[in-house]
Amino acid sequence: MLNTAVFFRCEQGKQIRRVESLLWLAAQRMIEVSRQGLGEHYYQARDAIEQVDLECLFRLVRPMAAQMVVVQKGNIFWRWIDAYGFYRDAVTDHWPLMTRERRSVLLMWAGEEAASICEPCVQEARYVGSI
Repeated sequence: MLNTAVFFRCEQGKQIRRVESLLWLAAQRMIEVSRQGLGEHYYQARDAIEQVDLECLFRLVRPMAAQMVVVQKGNIFWRWIDAYGFYRDAVTDHWPLMTRERRSVLLMWAGEEAASICEPCVQEARYVGSI
């Protein structure tokens, strides 16, 4: 049996890179917005972003988000974790029997969620550009 992840990465390389870029931008926003909540882990998170190591960042923020006492609707940690989780499931070999169609849906969801995290930055840039 062939692993569909390999074929998916070959076929969807351009889209995967676009979603990775969105995840990276969303991660930057998450870190800056949540600087206080990260506490001593802020610098580890910044290092992960500077090294473009999204997996390292995921492993850092996932346990922190689970320990939050109050989970607000739209919490940026959980939104980024969901986006990265969708991406990770779509492109890795963790689910070798997942169909290409399902991988496409997960990659689309990852991109949409990451873009929604970045949207306030885009709105602000548009406003500043119009002055």
